Amino acid sequence: MANAPSNLGGGEERALEQIHTLSGVDPLEGELALADLYAVRKRFEQANEEYRKALKSAPNGIEVYLEAADYYRDRGEAEHTEQAVEAALRVAPSDPRLNYYRGVALVLQKNDSETAEKDLRTYIDTVPDNSELPAHSSAYEWLGKLYESEKRLDLAAGQYKVALTLDPQNKGLRAALKRLQKN
Repeated sequence: MANAPSNLGGGEERALEQIHTLSGVDPLEGELALADLYAVRKRFEQANEEYRKALKSAPNGIEVYLEAADYYRDRGEAEHTEQAVEAALRVAPSDPRLNYYRGVALVLQKNDSETAEKDLRTYIDTVPDNSELPAHSSAYEWLGKLYESEKRLDLAAGQYKVALTLDPQNKGLRAALKRLQKN
């Protein structure tokens, strides 16, 4: 609704009305919806504040933590990604998605590349690729980023190619591969 043109009943005012209604029923979901609206509108300071509030409420379900981890991952914020992952680990330590998120956090931090690689590979090997989970193409992309940061460019290119076979419309992957092929 936040992305819909105003002549279709969308726009920020309508989205805020719906978020207010949602907040009355489920305050945490309202915070997440508001954070998403701010992120879509590129009002990142406000989005950050809403995600911080949501995480501070210490929800019992892992989804809130993973939604925040996705947001921080997309913003390249290593510290906040790690904090969301650590909190998720306390709530659901055996959730198979955590291998993906731990690996991504380590790649963002440029820390412990061996564990990052192991976590991302474990995720690919043990979790089916479906729309409800982080896509395998994303895990391969993060492996490519890991190898690229280590100047292992042939390995990085290989991971980007695999990711592109799984997600052929991904322009970011195409750009990464093109960048590597120039080197």
